[in-house]
Amino acid sequence: MTAIYKRELKSYFCTMTGWVFLAVNIFITGLYFVSMNLTFGEPDLSYTLNSVIFMFIFSIPVLTMKAISEERKQKTDQLILTSSVSVWRIACAKYLAMLTVFIIPVVIFSCFPLIMSAFGTAAVTESYCSLAGFFLLGAACIAIGLFISSLTESLVVSAILTIAVLFVTYQVDGIAYMISSEGNLFTAFLEIFNITGNFSKMSGGIFDLSSLVYFLSVIYVCLFLTVQMIRKRSYTVSRKGIAPGAYSIGMTITAVAAVVFVNLSFAALPDRYTQMDMTSNRLYSLTDASESVLKSLDKDIVIYVLNSEDDEDTLLGNTLDKMQEASSHITVEYRDPVEYPDFYKDYTDGNISFNSLIITCGDKYRVIDFSDCYTTSFDYSTFQQTAEGYDGEGQLISAIDYVTRDSLDRIYLLTGHGERSLGKEFSEALTKANIETEELNLLTVDSVPDDAKAIYIAAAHTDLTEDEASKLDAYIKKGGKLIVEAAYCGSYENEMPYFSRVLEEFGVSIEDGQILEKDRSKYFQRESYLLPDVMNDELTEGVYGESYVFMPGAQSIAENESSENTEVTALVKTGDSSVLADSEGNEIKEGSFNTAIHSVKEDTEAELILYACESVFTDEINAMTTGGNLRLFSNAASSFTDSESNISIPVKNLSGDYLMVSQGTRFEITVFLTVLIPVLLLASGFVIMYKRRKR
Repeated sequence: MTAIYKRELKSYFCTMTGWVFLAVNIFITGLYFVSMNLTFGEPDLSYTLNSVIFMFIFSIPVLTMKAISEERKQKTDQLILTSSVSVWRIACAKYLAMLTVFIIPVVIFSCFPLIMSAFGTAAVTESYCSLAGFFLLGAACIAIGLFISSLTESLVVSAILTIAVLFVTYQVDGIAYMISSEGNLFTAFLEIFNITGNFSKMSGGIFDLSSLVYFLSVIYVCLFLTVQMIRKRSYTVSRKGIAPGAYSIGMTITAVAAVVFVNLSFAALPDRYTQMDMTSNRLYSLTDASESVLKSLDKDIVIYVLNSEDDEDTLLGNTLDKMQEASSHITVEYRDPVEYPDFYKDYTDGNISFNSLIITCGDKYRVIDFSDCYTTSFDYSTFQQTAEGYDGEGQLISAIDYVTRDSLDRIYLLTGHGERSLGKEFSEALTKANIETEELNLLTVDSVPDDAKAIYIAAAHTDLTEDEASKLDAYIKKGGKLIVEAAYCGSYENEMPYFSRVLEEFGVSIEDGQILEKDRSKYFQRESYLLPDVMNDELTEGVYGESYVFMPGAQSIAENESSENTEVTALVKTGDSSVLADSEGNEIKEGSFNTAIHSVKEDTEAELILYACESVFTDEINAMTTGGNLRLFSNAASSFTDSESNISIPVKNLSGDYLMVSQGTRFEITVFLTVLIPVLLLASGFVIMYKRRKR
C-alpha cells in the first residue's frame, strides 16, 4: 500500500496536475481572502471559504480524473488486480495520495486566521471550525471523483461526469426549492446529496458531529463502490450458485443501508450531544445564566412563534430548541399568520412581524417583536440595514422571568437636583432585566419607599437639602443601596456638603480636580477622555477582559482611611501614568486613581456603587464603546435585585470588530498569495516536467 501511495503521489508532482491544482486553489482562495477579510475587514474566514467552494467543481476533477481511468486505459489495472495488495488498500492508497495533495493548500489556508489576528480581533475558533468543514467537503468531493474515475477509462468522460455530479450537489438546495418550496418526500431524498449544506452547518461556527459522520459516510460509500467497480472487472459469472456480481450488489446494499442507519441515528440525537458551539460569544448555545434560569423553572411556559416551523429564523429557532432541551417546562408552538391571521390580536392591539414571539404562563404574557431580537445599524451611504447583534436569548429569558414572577423589582430615580434623565438604551436595559423605575422626590415623601431595591442618582448638579440628606441617612441605616454618578462641580466638600456627607458614610469622597491620562493608549483623542482599566469583580462581569469603558471628564474617588466598618473595592481605575489636575490644567498629583468603586457598610449591609463621571451612562457615550458602559450599568442595577434572572443576558455580537489593514500591507499580502506562490508552483511544475522529458 505504501509503495502505491508513493507512486501515486509522485505522479501528481512529476506532471503539471498537482502543481496546477495547488496554484489554482491558492490563487482563488487568496484572492477572496484579501478581498473579504483584509479589504472589507471581515474577522471570520468562513466568508472566504463559503465563497470559494465553487472551485471544487472544476479543480477536484483535475485531480481525480486519471486516478483509475488511466489505469484502465493503459491496461495496467490488470497488474494491480493480480498483485498481492488487496483492492481496498489500492483504492485507499490512491485516495490518500490525492488527499495529501489537497491538504497542502489547506495547511496554507490555516495560516490565514493567524494573519488576521495581527490586524485586530479575529474569529479564530470560528475560522478553524469552518476550515475543518472545508477540508471535509474537499475530502468528500475527492472520494466522489475517485468513484466516477472507476466507471470509465476515458479521462475526459471522467472529468465531465465529476463536474456534473459536483455541480448538482452544489445546486441541491435550489433544485429542491424548485420542486417544492414546502418540501416533500422527493426533496427529503435530495437532501442526502446536499454535501454543501452540511459544510454550511460547520462554517457558521458549529462543529457538528452529524455533519462529520455524513462526510465520513460519503467517503466510505464512494471508496466501497470504487472497490466494487474494480473487482467487477475480475468477476466471472458462474452458472452454478450465486454469481459474484449478485454478491457484490448484496454487499453494496448492506453497506449503504448501514451507512444510512448510522446517519439517521446521529440525526435523531439531540443537538446538545452532536453540536459544539465554537463561536467566541456562544452564539449557538445558551449562556450559563440562561441555563440556570431554565433549570430552576417550576411553571409551564408556552412560547408561540408567529410563523411556520419551516420558515422560522434559523438563529432564533436554534435558541428555542436549546431552551426546550434545557427545561421540560418549555413548549414551543407555531402559529403561521397565514393560517391564524387573528391569533396575535388576543395579546396585542398593534401589528407585529413574522417570527415574533408570544411568551405565556397562565394568564400572564409578553410579546416580543422579531425586530427586538436583533440590533441593527443603518448605512446611509448604501441605504442598507445590517444586523449587528443577536438579542433573542436575552429577550426570551427576560420574558420568561417576567411571566413567572409575582412582582417586579423597583429602582427609584432621584429628582429635584438637576439629575439627568435615563437614556433610551439604559431604560431598555432595565426593562429587559424586569426592573421597574419610578421617580423619587425626597421633598414630597416622608421617607424612601419600602419597596426600593436601590436609589439611582444620575449626576445631581445641586446639593441635597438637610431634610433630604436625613432621609437618605435613614435609608442607608436600614441597609439601603445607592447607585451614584457624581457630577463634575468643583469642590464637593464646599459646594455639595450634604451630598459629600452621604458619600462619607461609605468611606469615600470625590477629590477636587479632573483626571488627565498621559499614556496615549489609555485615552481617546483628548487626555481627559479616559479609557481606564476595568478590575475583575462580579460587578464588572462581561466587561473585564472583554470590553472597555469610556469615562470622559472623570474625577478621582478617594478612600478615607479613618472610616470604619466599610469595605471599598475598586471597579475601574486609571493607570500609573495619569495625573489629577485643577480647572486650569495644573497638576495636583500623579498616580493611579479610582473612577468607580463599590463600598459596603459591614454593620448595616448598605451598599454604594459610585462612578466619578457624570456622562458614563449616557446613550451618546455608550455608542462610542462596544457596550461596556451599558453592561457596567446593567450589572450594578441587577446586583441590587432579588431575581437571579435579573442579570441581563447581553446582546451577542454578530459582526465582530472589523480588521484594520493598511493599504501597503494588503498589497504585499496580495502579491504574495495571488502572484508569487502560484507562479512559483507553476514554475516548479514546468521545471520538473522539462527535466523528465530531457532524460
